[in-house]
Amino acid sequence: MSALVVTAAVSAPAGAAIGPLVQWTGGAVPRVPWSTVASPWFLALVVGLAAWQTWRLVGGEPPWRRTPDRPPRPREDESREDGRPRASRPGQVGVGRRLAPHQAVNRLVLGKAAALAGAVCAGAYVGFAVAALGGVERQLDGERVLHSLVAAAGGLALLVAGVLLERACRTQDPGEPDLA
Repeated sequence: MSALVVTAAVSAPAGAAIGPLVQWTGGAVPRVPWSTVASPWFLALVVGLAAWQTWRLVGGEPPWRRTPDRPPRPREDESREDGRPRASRPGQVGVGRRLAPHQAVNRLVLGKAAALAGAVCAGAYVGFAVAALGGVERQLDGERVLHSLVAAAGGLALLVAGVLLERACRTQDPGEPDLA
């Protein structure tokens, strides 16, 4: 988690330098269109849905449903008393299915990449918004600040979704205590 904070902190000055750098080369400070603002939010939604589906496939509970006094619920396909797996119904997620190892690795890499991209996005847009606060074009600077902060919030949402997807891919030995 500290690497993500460092990444966001390094990205903020880079985002703040965009406007002055473009002006120094003779160009106009770029505007932040709504299509750019929507991109991190859309990616956060996709990665968040992948995290939810992964938790359902592995049969665990998301961390927001776990409590220290309640043990994790058993997998539905292993909860029969005689030890035989339950038959799964078509379209029923998480019952009678397992996440293949290569799929788990793919989702883990997606989660790590999404968290890193979210940190870069959040840091850079916050830096760009801070740099736009001192501009002379009042109307455009207000728009830049608003759009940048909404995009930064989307980057933060992408970071959180990526971390949740990473955690959904974790496995735990039966004798190991739950650390969450």
